[in-house]
Amino acid sequence: MENEDKLYRFMREIKRLQGKQCLSEAGAEQLAKPLAGMNEKQQDEYAQEMISVLKSSQDEAEMLLRSQMCLQLMAEGAVMEGIDEPQAGDTQEEREYPLLNPLPPDEGVSDLGVYLSEFMLPIRREEQLLAELGAHNGGAFGYVDNPYPCGLFSSRELERITFQPITVFYGGNGSGKSTLLNLIANRLELNRVAPYNSGEMFDRYKDACAYLLGHDEEGFSLRIPSGSRIITSDDVFDYMLTMRTRNEEISEDRQEAGNSYAGLKFGESVKFRGMEDYEALRLQVLARSKSVSRRQFIRRTAGEEVPLCSNGETALQYFRAKVKSKTLYCLDEPENSLSPAKQLELAELLEKRAYEEECQLILATHSPFLLAMKGARVYDLDTAPVRVRPWWKLEHSRIYYDFFQKHSKLFEIE
Repeated sequence: MENEDKLYRFMREIKRLQGKQCLSEAGAEQLAKPLAGMNEKQQDEYAQEMISVLKSSQDEAEMLLRSQMCLQLMAEGAVMEGIDEPQAGDTQEEREYPLLNPLPPDEGVSDLGVYLSEFMLPIRREEQLLAELGAHNGGAFGYVDNPYPCGLFSSRELERITFQPITVFYGGNGSGKSTLLNLIANRLELNRVAPYNSGEMFDRYKDACAYLLGHDEEGFSLRIPSGSRIITSDDVFDYMLTMRTRNEEISEDRQEAGNSYAGLKFGESVKFRGMEDYEALRLQVLARSKSVSRRQFIRRTAGEEVPLCSNGETALQYFRAKVKSKTLYCLDEPENSLSPAKQLELAELLEKRAYEEECQLILATHSPFLLAMKGARVYDLDTAPVRVRPWWKLEHSRIYYDFFQKHSKLFEIE
């Protein structure tokens, strides 16, 4: 009966989308056709998977692509939920938290801030994509100079990513963390400032990626919030440089304003002959105003310098200002320029944004302080296949642990 109910809901979703003209008759037939060759268990799995797809998508091409991916996973006996099975080498501690860093018993992970639910990489279609681009470049003799990012994720068998309010990509240099963030950001058309490494294959590969959105409490599909963006370390460095450069410009303007104050206040009156004299006349009127002192004149004409802090504090101020509530952010190594103390402050800030203000955060990081954020789902891109692992089992965390264990006696000296 449960199986019949899922099949009924699946067909009802197909009819609903046809009624909204989001799905053609041919597309509906293609989605339903595989059911005829399935047993009851397979029908149940396929219907359950496709119900969530149909509820969250309005694009027929995406529905058909997701259907094909679902059928491929079923044919290979993959786990439909996208969760790693415990492996022989896993400890009891790892099996206890296969997906998340531990949360206090009274705190759960809410789905309210999960705008992006899943992201699928086209690793099974890479040869086809390369062949298509090669043919485009030169017909039968065409080739692709730079296949990037093909091969980067297929070698690690990373095909499907499922998200929490905080999701982290961990791995060494060259593991694909930043590439993965850029694929997600560009596929979702997130706002960005800093350029990114690309290549002739990147856009074609990006377009072949698929994604599913999350749902609200009533089951309606969410949208990627307006203002969502990717933030890179270049953005933070540019912000710090801009603040310092702006202060230098203001300092020069203040000196010039101070030098011109006496001449404007006590010198010959400006004659107004046309609009080209307007600015000089305005400044003279301001300088001769009885209510405006020399200091006030300089402040109002040159502006105030921004109080500058250390690079770490300035970077932290940037994140406080830029990461707003109910928004999705991709953050590429946000710990750059931050001391360990500031990294802990950033982790606290990001946790607050995620769990109190319904932000969704997708990070690429090496920082153990960010890896250890509560509720974070950590993908270890150094493993093949890629696995979700607890932060304390990652290589960087173990290196820190072993180092401090080696020197533990030094910390006992009073």
